[in-house]
Amino acid sequence: MKVAIMQPTFFPWVGYFSLINEADMFVFLDDVEYSHQSWQSRNHFEISGSIKWISLPIESSSKNLIKNIKIKNVERFIHKIERSLKQSYTKCAREAISDDFFTILKSQKIQFLSEFNIFVIKYFSKYLGLQTEFINSSVLNIEGNKSDKVNGILKALGATTYVCSPGSREYMIEYGLNNFYCPIDFYDYRSSIDVTDNKRLGVNLSIYHTIRHFSKEEILNAIQ
Repeated sequence: MKVAIMQPTFFPWVGYFSLINEADMFVFLDDVEYSHQSWQSRNHFEISGSIKWISLPIESSSKNLIKNIKIKNVERFIHKIERSLKQSYTKCAREAISDDFFTILKSQKIQFLSEFNIFVIKYFSKYLGLQTEFINSSVLNIEGNKSDKVNGILKALGATTYVCSPGSREYMIEYGLNNFYCPIDFYDYRSSIDVTDNKRLGVNLSIYHTIRHFSKEEILNAIQ
């Protein structure tokens, strides 16, 4: 079984979904410390023709685990982001995905950061037809820091391959690649950039931007 492990991030770019697609089991690493002003709570969107950060407003985050971070005024935030994104992407042809998404999001009564991010990721994974299974690391109750924790998760799930981001390479080499429970596949995201508007805008925008600008077929061709 191919396993990927990532923190649940805020409207992640399409490369995140490419990694999901590559795995049989995707683990949301929700029981590690929250990082302030990270991808966990913000991302790039195209707002009124310019690249803007949109951030989830959160309550005090000092040394709290991701799964314990609460969103401030969540209903107000969802209303605000719905209005902003609908206005900014109003000329995009794929209007229905936006309407359906926000209707379902508002019905979830979400309170926590990880709940929000995981809902968004699962929603768009289903939209793309990805067959990967999901699990939260917190239910596995694995102790340890960084590579020790990752190794424990891989062992608990009986992984045959660990599919991971190239950004993890440095600390994993430091730990010793041969010390991991199973072989490692450093995943290449290059094809994902074709559906991010990177060439036009200079950054990889969120999955919301990609789905509003590209067809499902174009996205799947890029991430598979």
